[in-house]
Amino acid sequence: MNRASLVGAFLVSFALFAGFGPSDSQIRSSEGLPAVWSTARAQAADAENVVSETGIPAGMEEIYRLGMNPQTSDVPVMYTIHPCPHCVHLKDFLDRNGVRFVQVYVDDFTGPARDALMDKVRAYDNRASFPTLVTPDGRSVVGFQEKAVKRLLGMN
Repeated sequence: MNRASLVGAFLVSFALFAGFGPSDSQIRSSEGLPAVWSTARAQAADAENVVSETGIPAGMEEIYRLGMNPQTSDVPVMYTIHPCPHCVHLKDFLDRNGVRFVQVYVDDFTGPARDALMDKVRAYDNRASFPTLVTPDGRSVVGFQEKAVKRLLGMN
């Protein structure tokens, strides 16, 4: 489920829990549930359909491929997750210094795809820490360590 769907589902759940919207007795679906619940359930199911059984969201097949095979990329691959402040610092550093790179948000993937990406990150750091930056030649830096990143990328 993508981040927008999760936020939407949370907001609907919160609104229902807080008592906003029609009461259960006012509107019921054919399933005997409040219609709002049926709508939220249908929207969540639609969002889930965007992700294949493999756990790769639609349109992210190339990002997944590069995440699984960073040596096939012509630029560094950064493994990251959304709520990671160190990842944001590394991304900002790379952007400020004009470094082209691919970001692989591991938490955008589910099931087998996420498991495989986590195994790949563990190949560079057995604790699977984020961010992990991998160059096309297979060298890596874990975390945001400016001096180590500069050394890795040949920056002076």
